[in-house]
Amino acid sequence: MKTYSVSLMCTNYLHLQEDLVQLDPLVDGYHIDIMDGTFVPNFAMNFDMIKSIQQIVTKPLDVHLMVQHPERYLETLSTMKVQGVVVHPETLQDSLPSVIERIRSLGMSIGIALSPGIDETMLLPHLSQIDKITVMMVYPGFAGQSMIASQLDVVERLSSILDEHTTLELDGSTNPSTAEQYVRRGADQFIFGSSLFSDPNLANRFHELKLLFEGKK
Repeated sequence: MKTYSVSLMCTNYLHLQEDLVQLDPLVDGYHIDIMDGTFVPNFAMNFDMIKSIQQIVTKPLDVHLMVQHPERYLETLSTMKVQGVVVHPETLQDSLPSVIERIRSLGMSIGIALSPGIDETMLLPHLSQIDKITVMMVYPGFAGQSMIASQLDVVERLSSILDEHTTLELDGSTNPSTAEQYVRRGADQFIFGSSLFSDPNLANRFHELKLLFEGKK
């Protein structure tokens, strides 16, 4: 079964509450990008914004930590009761197993983000402990980029080895022109960003995108 979340870094923050009210009955969850200006050359959302969002929405939040030293923020996110945390293995190096264990011990699901150029085989020893692999179809840090075609091969290889325990999620350039390719490669979960928020009628646009990714349009 395919599921659909939305990347809130792509919304117009001046309309955030209105957008959330429109989307909450429709989406399966929310993708929250936190950037520190170091791991990626940009800044995005923060803990205070998460608290405000939680006052409005009823669907789960996944927090994508595009930061150096993501382990420093795990306890805070746990107390905020977010559902899951997505980290980049290149920010952890040898501490990846201990961070996976820490996230799980705090009661959150663990996602691993694979940026372009990161070898997916490094995750094979840890698959039984990973709930989700988020393949970055663009370089992390900025919305509105075009798909990096070589990442389709990564998705296809992962879909051939993952079992039902681990969700395969795609992040970036999730739009009508990539829908057929993304679905055919075997992904389970899709994050709608710029292609959704470019339309002022979010409910209609969400339905259109979902139909495309379900192969019904």
